[in-house]
Order: sequence, then C-alpha cells, then structure tokens
Amino acid sequence: ALLLGRRLELSRRGCNRATPRRAMGLSREEEAAMGDFWSSATCADLVRGQTPITIDHKATVAHACEVLASHSILSALVRDPDSNKVVGLFSYRSLISYVLQTFRHHEEVPAEVADSGHAAGAASNAGRLREVLRFIAPEAIVTDACHPVDKIKRLSPQASLREAVDIFATGIHRVSVIDENEMLMGTLSQSMLAAYVAQTADNAAVPTCMN
Repeated sequence: ALLLGRRLELSRRGCNRATPRRAMGLSREEEAAMGDFWSSATCADLVRGQTPITIDHKATVAHACEVLASHSILSALVRDPDSNKVVGLFSYRSLISYVLQTFRHHEEVPAEVADSGHAAGAASNAGRLREVLRFIAPEAIVTDACHPVDKIKRLSPQASLREAVDIFATGIHRVSVIDENEMLMGTLSQSMLAAYVAQTADNAAVPTCMN
C-alpha cells in the first residue's frame, strides 16, 4: 500500500510541469515516459462496463437512506432512469442538512418514533432514522435532500488519468465520470486507480522511476 501511494505521489508530481525535473531526479526520457504513461488511458477506460449504484430521482428520502446503508456507501448519484441523466448527489452530508432544515418546521418528534428500532439490534440506528424521516417528511423525495448537479466532482470520459490524479491529490476519494449529456458512465476511485498502476507495473509498462 505504501509503495502504491509512493507511485501515485511520484506520478502526480511528475505530471506537474511546475516541478523541476532535477528536483525529482528524473531524466528527460523518464519525464517523457511518465507523461506518456498517464496519458495512455482515459477515465472511460477504467470505468467501462461498470454498473454504478444510483438512486431513482423519484425515490423517497427514506428509501435513499436504505440504498446507502444496504451497500455500505456514503453517497450515490441520483439519476432519472428515463433519460439516464444525473440530477444530483445524495449523501449523508446532504441528508443531515435536509433533516436539520426540516426539523425547524416541526414540533418535537414523539418518543415512540424517536425510540423506534431499538429492538433491531445493529440496525436500530437505521430503523430510527427511517421512522423520524417518515414523521417529519413522509412525502419527501430524494431530490429534496440531494446536492445539485454542479456540486458533483466529475471528469469527462475523455479525461486522462493525470487529471484524475490531480483531483485525488486534493483529498477527493472518488469522482464521477459523466459525459457532456449528463450521462453517467461510472465512478472512478483512488483504489481503482491504484489497482491500475499496480497491474500496469506488474506488466513492466511503467517508467522505472515509479517502481
């Protein structure tokens, strides 16, 4: 894991034209090889054939929570299945903001609702959350509680892996690959990129400075 992290860091720095080649100890040939490596594949290449987890834009907020919990994920894109276009991003962060805003317009949640789910063991928190949501906003749909499209971290299918590395270097862990028509191709994560680097390195196709 440390070696892969080092490879990604070297590659990111190597792709930054502002980094002096001498400071990294790279020859002109190595620098050129590293640039070629990160331009040899696109984001679409890494997510091709992927079936990303999405939420129907007409789903209730409670159902959206169940999707995240059942797949052990922190967020999911909200999609219109008829047009296949992405319309937002539902996450625990957007959910918290929605619940706090909605609570302002309601009286205190009844004890029997707040205490529901205790008998469900490990699932008690999820059960309690569903009941609270059904009480404060029984008709709410996921688009009421999701981030807008312009807040989604994205790359085009034609974007190079170098562009993905630059985004991951800012602390982002995953990015959506969406085309110009708002069609979702998949989600590219740091772990997927690291796996690609490892596989390519095993095939001896990466610059020696990354090994």
